[in-house]
Amino acid sequence: MPRMKTNLSTAPRADAPDATLAGRGALGDTAAFEILMRRHNRMLFRTARAILRDDAEAEDALQEAYLHAYEALMRLRRAAPPSCRCSPARRSTQLWIPT
Repeated sequence: MPRMKTNLSTAPRADAPDATLAGRGALGDTAAFEILMRRHNRMLFRTARAILRDDAEAEDALQEAYLHAYEALMRLRRAAPPSCRCSPARRSTQLWIPT
């Protein structure tokens, strides 16, 4: 299988798969992480609002969840060996797990 290359000098595509965006996010690409946030925001907000029954509390909970997700990506980035950092799609199932 050919090795995948990630070019962070180009902007992430809005139609890129979640795994690609998460991989780029783990490499520090905040634009890719933002695309993921925007892509899933409506569903996550509706879920939080259904549980909390309050828009403001749901927004706060979602912001905290995004912060935890971003911090988890950064921990993976620091913990990953160089070979994994070069091929983020390999680790995609571990990268985007809302908490």
